[in-house]
Amino acid sequence: REGMAKGKAEGLKEGKAEGIEEGLARGLREGERKLLLRLLNRRFGTLTTQEETQLGDLSEEQLEQLGQDFLDFKSRDELTTWLSRIEK
Repeated sequence: REGMAKGKAEGLKEGKAEGIEEGLARGLREGERKLLLRLLNRRFGTLTTQEETQLGDLSEEQLEQLGQDFLDFKSRDELTTWLSRIEK
């Protein structure tokens, strides 16, 4: 009985740690997305709903890549092209 209680406590502790880690990762991704959205809006004007949706669907790695590539974009067309090349 004592072993079950100990195992349950350890399982809860591990689950809580995993939940915190996942929450932090989601928060960081959302922060990256919001910053990139502000930067893109400032450079190219308000993004379309479709562009915002595409931005929201990007993985963490894709957001990081867009953050780097965006620095080289000279026009909104380059953003549109970049978003159209993303694998779903």
